[in-house]
Amino acid sequence: HGEDPFKGKYIRLYGLNSNILHAAHYIYYPKHLMPNPASADIMRKNTQQLTHTLDMHPTISSILHGGYYNPLEVVPEGCITGVDLTSVPIPDDRVVISWNHVSSYTLSKLPAEFWGLSTRDSNGKDWSLYHRLGKKKLVNIKQDKDNWYVLEYGECTRNTKDLKNYCSSAKLSESQTELFKRAVEWVKHTPMLKEGIGDSKLVQKFVDKVKWKETGEYDVMS
Repeated sequence: HGEDPFKGKYIRLYGLNSNILHAAHYIYYPKHLMPNPASADIMRKNTQQLTHTLDMHPTISSILHGGYYNPLEVVPEGCITGVDLTSVPIPDDRVVISWNHVSSYTLSKLPAEFWGLSTRDSNGKDWSLYHRLGKKKLVNIKQDKDNWYVLEYGECTRNTKDLKNYCSSAKLSESQTELFKRAVEWVKHTPMLKEGIGDSKLVQKFVDKVKWKETGEYDVMS
C-alpha cells in the first residue's frame, strides 16, 4: 500500500488520497528466465500504464508457474482481481477499483470505509473518484465524514513541501463526470474483470454519483 508521510498521521487507515493510492511497484525479472521473450516488452510498456496492487499476485504467480496465471479462472464470480503484468498489455483506458473491504473484516473498529475508481484521461493524466464514509472528519487532509472527492495525480503529488497540498477537490467538473462515466462503462463491459463486478453494489455507488446510463457511446478498448 501507499502512504502519505507528510500529513503527520497514518492516513491510509482513515481515508485515501493520491499518495496512498499511487503506490510504487518494483519488479526485477531477468530476461533469460522469461518463458516468453515478449514478456520483457509487455512489462516495459506496462510501467507506463495504470496498474493496481492486485496485479502483484497474478504477476508473481505467473513467474512461479512458468509464465501463465489467469486469476479469472480461479476466483469466484464477483471478486475484484488484478492481471499478470508479464503477459497482459494494459490498455490506456484501464480502470481500477480500490476498497478497504478486507480491512473492514480484519479491523474490529475500522475508522472509515472508502472506495475509489481510478482511470486515465485522453491526455494521459490519472484521476480517481473517491468516497469516504467515516466516523469523524479527517482533518489532516480536509475530508468530511461522508463526501465524494476527485483525486489528482502527476505534478500535484510531487509537491511535498506544501502540507496543504491535498491534490483533491470536492467538486466534480463536467469533463470529470464524463471521464468517470467512461470508467463505469469500462468496468461494466471489460473482459479484464470477473462477471458480477459491473452489477455489484459497489459499482452502483459510482453509477449513481455520475448518473451513468447504458448508451453505448463509450468505447471499451479491452
